[in-house]
Amino acid sequence: MARKSLYLFLTAVLGTLLFLIVHQVAFFIYIYMLATGVLSANFSYEQFLVIEYFSMTICLMLGAWYGIWLGLYWYQKVYEEKSHRGFVHHFSANYFPGFKPKALEGRMAEVKERLEENLWQLEDLAKSAAASLPVIEPKPIKRRMVRKRAPKKLQ
Repeated sequence: MARKSLYLFLTAVLGTLLFLIVHQVAFFIYIYMLATGVLSANFSYEQFLVIEYFSMTICLMLGAWYGIWLGLYWYQKVYEEKSHRGFVHHFSANYFPGFKPKALEGRMAEVKERLEENLWQLEDLAKSAAASLPVIEPKPIKRRMVRKRAPKKLQ
């Protein structure tokens, strides 16, 4: 339970930061367009600050909501369904030079085929060796009869 709570908290922080960055980039572009004269606005400085404050508040709330949704979705995929191995495995499998698990699986399949072929050859060799050996029949074992002596009569 603590893992899920931590997971949801961290994804909510991630979503909040992501939406905060998007908000700041959008306002930077808007201010740049105002400064270069591409756009003209009839806002006073105070009105502009109020609009920025409310839009930032909305972005932070949407970011937290998105982060929680993202956390619930991926927690279910990674920990409950176990259908996704995670970012590190995906990154190492696809982008890390020299490590290809798919190539390793292919090599393992080749080794398995070779092993099966060698086992069949070993079985054929054992059959031919058994056929070429002389058949030695064991001598029958004579069993000794053990006789009990009769007890002496008591006098």
